[in-house]
Amino acid sequence: MQDQWILVANGSTARLFSRTSPGDPLVALETIAFPEGRQHAHETERDRPGHEHSDHSSSGARFEPQTSNRQKLHERFAQQLAERLDDGLADGAYGG
Repeated sequence: MQDQWILVANGSTARLFSRTSPGDPLVALETIAFPEGRQHAHETERDRPGHEHSDHSSSGARFEPQTSNRQKLHERFAQQLAERLDDGLADGAYGG
């Protein structure tokens, strides 16, 4: 039986474990830190939201980004973890 990998993660840290079968204890393989994931929302925002000025009004329309910078950071970390799992599978480190 091939090893199984178990990935446990949150927005700033991931731990990768291995085991040979479901009843075996987990063996820690790797800890992957993503310190950017610990930043507060105001620390990840680099600029103010965009504004649009119209000729017909004295006020402008405010545009909020559909995806926050914090969400983009978490998606980047998730992509990094997915690539790590893909690499392990390609190397035959665990069964698919």
